[in-house]
Amino acid sequence: MHEHLLPSIHRSPSRIESQAIAPQISGARTPAAAPAAGDKNLRFLLQKVLKQSDVGTLGRIVLPKKEAETHLPELKTGDGISIPIEDIGTSQVWSMRYRFWPNNKSRMYLLENTGDFVRSNELQEGDFIVLYSDVKSGKYLIRGVKVRAQQDLAKHKNASPEKGGASDVKAGGEDGGCKEKPPHGVRRSRQEAASMNQMAVSI
Repeated sequence: MHEHLLPSIHRSPSRIESQAIAPQISGARTPAAAPAAGDKNLRFLLQKVLKQSDVGTLGRIVLPKKEAETHLPELKTGDGISIPIEDIGTSQVWSMRYRFWPNNKSRMYLLENTGDFVRSNELQEGDFIVLYSDVKSGKYLIRGVKVRAQQDLAKHKNASPEKGGASDVKAGGEDGGCKEKPPHGVRRSRQEAASMNQMAVSI
């Protein structure tokens, strides 16, 4: 009897959706903003740093294979399933399609119909998404996290001292040039005096 029940429990999508899930990467929650205090029922599923192809015109995001197979529903066909996913930042519910492509006897998992979500959150290459599940309702939630603005700010701060240093060097160079002028003037005065002495002798 137990041997008969075991395969059905292992394959049940509902069990996959409701199981307790922990981040696969140490500190995986750190980059993304933590859920609000009232969202303690949210559990981390996976995160993905976006590539250019994820934010382009194709309107699909490739998901990490291991996390997708572990934390998302099992897919029996490549066409996949439609999943409503709520945007944590805006409460907008996006209808995305979770599916896979055959890839060298393996699978490539992806979310389709993500173009509007990416544009709404102004996501670019280098930003990332985080997927959660609500353990009570069973629904899925997504968060888009921008990191480029923080990187640009850091680059700007690092560039400011360099500009100051360049101006200091330039100013120093100009001062150095001024110090060299008196010796040159002295040499010129000596040459003019010598010429005048020669003219006086010839006269």
